[in-house]
Amino acid sequence: MKPCLPESEYVLSNDSFESHINALGNGYLKARGCFLTSHRPSSDDGLFFFVRDVDSGTYWSATPAPVFAHPDRFRMEVGTRSAHIERQDGAMETLSDILVPRVGDFEIRRLTITNHDACAHQLEVTSSVDIILLFDRLRDSYHQTFSNMFIGAEFSEERLALLYHRRFFDDPTHFPFFMHRIFLDTPENFLGFETDREAFIGRGQPFGRPLALNRPLKNTKGYILDPLANLRTAIALNPGESASIFFSNSAHFPPEHPESFSERFPDIGTIRSFFLSEFEEDRHSRKEVPCKQDEVAPPMPLLKKPPASDRFDTDSLLFWNGFGGFDPETHDYRMRICPENLPPQPWANFLANPDFGMMTTENSLGTTWFKNSKHGRLTPWSNNPVSDPPAEILFARNKKTGDTWSLTPSPLPASAEYQVTHGRGFTRYESGRDTLRHTLTASVHPERAIKYLAVELENHGNEPLDINLVFFLDTSLEASAENAETLAQPSPPRVIPEQNAILFDPETFSPVPHQEFVRFFAAITGSDPLRLVTQSKEQLFGIAGSLSIPKDIPESEGILPPQSNRDACIVTEMHFSIAPHEKHHAVFALCVGTTEEETQALLPLAREALKKHSPFLLDTPHRLWKPGNNLPTLASPDSALNILFNTWLPYQTVTSRFWAKMGFYQPGGAFGFRDQLQDAIALWYVDPESTRQHILAAAAQQFEDGNVRAWWSPDSGYGVKNATSDHPLWLAWSTAEYIRLSGHGDILDTNISFLSDDRNERTQFDVQCHEISPRSASLLEHCLASIEYASAFGAHGLPLMRSGDWNDGFNRIGNHGKGESIWLGFFLFSILESFVDLLAARGDTARSEVYRKRATTLKRNLNTHGWDGHWFLRAFYDDGTPLGSERSHECRIDAIAQSWSVLSAAGEHEKSKEAMENLWHFLYDSESKILKLLDPPFNDLSRKNPGYIKDYPPGIRENGSQYNHAVFWAAEAFALVGDADRLYTLLECANPIRRSDSESAARLYEVEPYVVAADIYSAEHRGKGGWTWYTASAGLMYRTIIETLFGIRFAGTTVSLRPCLPKTWTHGSITLPRTHGRYTFTFTARDNHANILRSITLNGKPLDHTRSQHILPTDGKPHRFDLVLE
Repeated sequence: MKPCLPESEYVLSNDSFESHINALGNGYLKARGCFLTSHRPSSDDGLFFFVRDVDSGTYWSATPAPVFAHPDRFRMEVGTRSAHIERQDGAMETLSDILVPRVGDFEIRRLTITNHDACAHQLEVTSSVDIILLFDRLRDSYHQTFSNMFIGAEFSEERLALLYHRRFFDDPTHFPFFMHRIFLDTPENFLGFETDREAFIGRGQPFGRPLALNRPLKNTKGYILDPLANLRTAIALNPGESASIFFSNSAHFPPEHPESFSERFPDIGTIRSFFLSEFEEDRHSRKEVPCKQDEVAPPMPLLKKPPASDRFDTDSLLFWNGFGGFDPETHDYRMRICPENLPPQPWANFLANPDFGMMTTENSLGTTWFKNSKHGRLTPWSNNPVSDPPAEILFARNKKTGDTWSLTPSPLPASAEYQVTHGRGFTRYESGRDTLRHTLTASVHPERAIKYLAVELENHGNEPLDINLVFFLDTSLEASAENAETLAQPSPPRVIPEQNAILFDPETFSPVPHQEFVRFFAAITGSDPLRLVTQSKEQLFGIAGSLSIPKDIPESEGILPPQSNRDACIVTEMHFSIAPHEKHHAVFALCVGTTEEETQALLPLAREALKKHSPFLLDTPHRLWKPGNNLPTLASPDSALNILFNTWLPYQTVTSRFWAKMGFYQPGGAFGFRDQLQDAIALWYVDPESTRQHILAAAAQQFEDGNVRAWWSPDSGYGVKNATSDHPLWLAWSTAEYIRLSGHGDILDTNISFLSDDRNERTQFDVQCHEISPRSASLLEHCLASIEYASAFGAHGLPLMRSGDWNDGFNRIGNHGKGESIWLGFFLFSILESFVDLLAARGDTARSEVYRKRATTLKRNLNTHGWDGHWFLRAFYDDGTPLGSERSHECRIDAIAQSWSVLSAAGEHEKSKEAMENLWHFLYDSESKILKLLDPPFNDLSRKNPGYIKDYPPGIRENGSQYNHAVFWAAEAFALVGDADRLYTLLECANPIRRSDSESAARLYEVEPYVVAADIYSAEHRGKGGWTWYTASAGLMYRTIIETLFGIRFAGTTVSLRPCLPKTWTHGSITLPRTHGRYTFTFTARDNHANILRSITLNGKPLDHTRSQHILPTDGKPHRFDLVLE
């Protein structure tokens, strides 16, 4: 009998608890409106039981999902509060029963296994529950990685139970505790537990084939960052024997404690008795599920490892770490990827231009977007670093043998090894199957919304090959999961024969507002005749989804439209033959436009490129990445620093921060007011005009009262307004920095409109579209409005914190209007000093004098009230309690208050010197090479609530990790006090190449070795890299190398030189192009030098090395400064 597969989801419930399930096994739990477990539209969304035969190694799940092993028999009944599921797999019968009681926030599940074989079987049963603990389920869908950080896990050995809680100090009673418990007749059969998703599933593995089924569980607990609940027991069954196991899943809202449930059901006898009574009571409501008949597809086969072929020479790569290394010429990152031994986290790349792009990883093709990477996604963003499921797949099929595989390692690897290369503007996947070698190169047009998937296939055999290339686009977006089964009648894709193209409307596949801000159409064309295969995942894969081998769908079968949003996709294919020992080049191109006409207009341009073979598609990167482009270059004794500076730091800043506006771990889709203004100043060294334009665009996000939008989307007009205190000041800071660097003070006269001020206080996440005010003013007046907004002072004469400062997590220190920020005082002082000079230069002596007096008073207050005796405080709470004090239980010392006492020059010399010494003494961990942002981290020792920073587990992100932004500020501060060794040590602390230069180091650091991370965790996850790509740390590191390490500070047509190089460096050079010249600065010194300038020459002619400023030649030619240090 074929399994019953209902289209509907069934709800077992009482007045407060719901258990949702369908016959695949997918579902979730909900109590009093709180989602206890996940509800994602994927096969790993549910509460599952894995059963493994120890002797044979075979395994299956109690429901079709997630293993999708084909059962001999399947049947399901559903009632009001209970369900009964039967399946037969050979001689083993598995019964799964679910009960929601009449009253109570819990469910009970009974698993009964019967051995109908003639021999005994040793089995292992492992449960799996995906924990989220959220009232707003979309927080999980929108940002799974972030949401999961706050969940901690404990294990009760006495109760054989896993207990989960969500850190939320704003209201500790808001979220329930969740308990997953196993009840056994023989507790000695219990084998262990797991709470870490990656430890259970394994990197790159589909949920249906978790690696931990074939190895002992690790018994992980604590703040695991990506939680799962797994309990395992052994079962021995003689012929004809049965055994039952009971599991409970319960929610406990404070003041109720999980122990009360354990006291009610202390053992299996009590739970069994209760279950049998209520399960029988609900028996008459259970009916067999109406179902459609369908064949359960077999799971993806486990490949046997063939002999590794065509391995590249790892000895030639720089910083090889067992997974990858850098090409010594291009600095592309080349990886040897084995599908069963992937890097610890997805190693991603972003291929983009200002309006369009895609993400790739070493394992798969990820999301594609248009205009806005959050609201304009064409294919899903998974945010699942464990499985890293593909959003797009290119399959190859041998028509003669039916053999099918993917050109990327996931989901159907061609072989046991791939060569994957991430470069600026492309990702390449190389592998092969039998006699066919293939190379897939993904790239994006440098200016237009066109993506190319170029394939080179080479037949090394003596027989011709008949090949299908199948291109699968998943168009079921996560944002529409709320109405996942609601789908408007789709308009069918339109074939355009003369362009060999298929035009479709992604709006069709996602009726909820993922495109509230962005509207677009898409078209696919190809180098060979193109056929539309299907719009339905089920037609292509069967019910098992991309776990399965895609079906070869003949044209006679017809094109099935999607049956729901979860089923939506676009699948096209090309067919061709390859003669023996010949090559074939095939290309798919995806074009996207705001209208059908705009999209169709891109097709001729795309098709022109298709006439060329795949290398052509890499000859047109964006102008910034063309070889020989006028970018800064570094030649130092540190090859790791050279690689970052010359290649990946500018690429990360431009591609991820300005164009994609996203990373693997964060789908921004918008500019952060504070962060991208800092990026823009770093970008000045690459593209000065872009810096100018971004400052002006940011100024247009200001309200009439001086506040600004903390986040803003340039393509939609939407943004977020809140009361964070420092955001407006970054406009004044970046403007002053731009004028210093370029000498173009005329930018201050640019007229810019304000936004209409609605006077409503907004939360950090309140997105709205603000109207443009009829009032406008010069950029200078915008900057002064920013300064006035920040110049609101509290009882100590220090700036008000409001709802946070640079550390957004301090959102409750001053939310009642009295809390003060010492860091903000230093930052404000530095800006006041800059504008004293700018205003005086413009003849505005009155306002210049006002700011001079304000700066003087502020400096006095900082050194009087901000000084704690050995270092500077961080802040004062609304009630006057100091934060960052030697007497504080948490956050005794904070890094940025000490650094900025130096950077602003507001700290008295001896105080700042002592503060920096204590920063190093208390915050730098020499063993782990980590400089913590603050210490000790918040963990409720003080009973004070500074804000959501406290919800992070200790040592995670702003709560005591190494926050690389602050590391570079500290590095600059140490340089200003003449400590070159500590400056260089901190650069190495943040350098991802240094943190990943061996296999053991790469496994500890986990994230990409070629881009800077926002943070590096301390405490429980010490040494693990945090979120990568989408961080302002990349741009700040770039500036730190130029302005601090090499000490080169431009001021219009002059330059000051104050190097702070390591004492062991005896040479080095850096070349910095400007619009009026290209300047190379070379340094030579003896070992153990003291960074004291002995001589300077310009083009061979001596200069006065005692002068602080030197005039730059402005004839547009190359010029060379030679510096000798002693």
